[in-house]
Parts: sequence; structure tokens; C-alpha cells
Amino acid sequence: MERKKAPSSMIETQLNAWAAQFDRLKAKAEKQLAEAKTQYYEHIEGLRDDIATQLKKWGKEVESFEPRRAQEVVDELRRNIQAQLSTFGQTSKRSRPGRAKPRPRRKS
Repeated sequence: MERKKAPSSMIETQLNAWAAQFDRLKAKAEKQLAEAKTQYYEHIEGLRDDIATQLKKWGKEVESFEPRRAQEVVDELRRNIQAQLSTFGQTSKRSRPGRAKPRPRRKS
């Protein structure tokens, strides 16, 4: 009968060792999880601060913005377009100094 008790006590001892090892690993995992959460929340807080700073900066830019009349904007766009077109026209004329006459089409 003692033979049966010995293996069961060995099994119990091994189970207790595994339970202790499991508890150590569980505590280590919980510690790492807590550290990861702390880093995550610190990162989120930093992002919130960055967003708040940028919003304040944009708010100041909007406050200092001087609204223009729509006609002024249209006039400025028209001037820019005309300037671009005149530049384009001069460039295209320079690139083709003389136009060649079109060749007559051959009859098939």
C-alpha cells in the first residue's frame, strides 16, 4: 500500500510545483500588462496634448485670418490664370519657331 501513496505524493508535489510556477508566470504577465497599459495611456495623453496644442495654434490662425470679399478672390484667381496662360502661350510659341505646312493627304 505504501507504493500507491508514494506516487500520489510525488504527483501532488509536482502539481504544487507547477501551480507555484504558474502563479509566478501569471504575476509576471500581469506586471507586464500593467506596464503596457501605463505606457499606452501615457502615449494617448501625449497625443491629446499634441492635438490640443495644434488646435490652439489653428485657432489663433483662424482668429488672425482676414476675410476677403469673394470678388477679390475671383479677381486674384483671374489674374493668376491669365498670367499662367500668357506664360504658356509664350512657351509654346518659342518651342515651335516656324510651323511646317501640313502635308496633303494621299488618295487611296
